[in-house]
Amino acid sequence: FAAAEAGQLGSKEEVEKQARRMLDDPRAHEAIAEFHMQWLDYDRIGNITKDAALFPDYSPAIGTMMREEMRSFVDHTVFDAGGDLATLLTAPYSYMPPELATFYGLTPPADAQPGQVVKVDFDPTQRGGLLTLGALLAINAHTNQTSPVHRGKLVREQLLCFQMAPPPPNVNPKAPEPVTGTTAKERFAEHSKNEECKGCHVYMDSIGFGFETFDSIGRYRTMDDGTPIDPTGSVFDSDVPDFKD
Repeated sequence: FAAAEAGQLGSKEEVEKQARRMLDDPRAHEAIAEFHMQWLDYDRIGNITKDAALFPDYSPAIGTMMREEMRSFVDHTVFDAGGDLATLLTAPYSYMPPELATFYGLTPPADAQPGQVVKVDFDPTQRGGLLTLGALLAINAHTNQTSPVHRGKLVREQLLCFQMAPPPPNVNPKAPEPVTGTTAKERFAEHSKNEECKGCHVYMDSIGFGFETFDSIGRYRTMDDGTPIDPTGSVFDSDVPDFKD
């Protein structure tokens, strides 16, 4: 505020100087954490539930660890890894207690102590970056199945700054129930065929299908109820080609 009153925020260089000064303040860690929590709304991981019959390994304690993983990953990315967007979205590692690594099916460091937050490497062909962390995957999924709609909406709105309109009042927004022998992609693809739905869902679902290799609780998978997953997606109305995973 003093710099502003003194007319010292009139150039890019002056703004950068003040921004870097504030980032050097220990309080910046809390500010950065709060920004990302508000941006991605991942704090609600503490309030979600999952179908206990389908996901018996999930618990509120796992949700708490996922929230702390997100916070730790963001903090290390911003303050220790250069703070660049590419690392935030593609880093083939995260920071978590060994219990969460085991939950994901990953291998924690051999010397990791229970509850200790440690760096855990990913298989880069399976997982990488903030969008593949458990907190975001779990909150943007249903209790008994994934949600290409919610996951795609997250990317559309929070990364691509495209505000989706609410569903029309005459449309039933309920997700299709799981059917044995079908994949979530097959069931949710109906949205893009239905004339009342496809105008909006083509913007979300086509992105969300790329996250189908992660189940409702954020674990990597290649099969959905015994059927191989097709994680091919696309970014509708853009110059981005179809993508896989």
